[in-house]
Amino acid sequence: MTLKEIAEEAGVSISTVSRVVNNNTPGAASKEVQDRIWEIVRRTGYTPNPTARTLKLGEKKAASASSRSIACLFARTTDTVTDLFFSSLARS
Repeated sequence: MTLKEIAEEAGVSISTVSRVVNNNTPGAASKEVQDRIWEIVRRTGYTPNPTARTLKLGEKKAASASSRSIACLFARTTDTVTDLFFSSLARS
């Protein structure tokens, strides 16, 4: 589920959904609209995309965001199949 899909279902703009979900602006929408948005968020299990948030906020805020990726550089050979050390490391 994306903010766009939530906005379409709630009948409001994407900006309104964003403001409500991120609590950016108190009074961004009426209580009725906020309740409708939160009902859709709970029902669909929406969670913000951390990658999109990092892109939006830039590098300064991105430093505090946690990352769940690992980079692996194969330095010993061009053929990963014949290099047992790095191929087993990559599999694990």
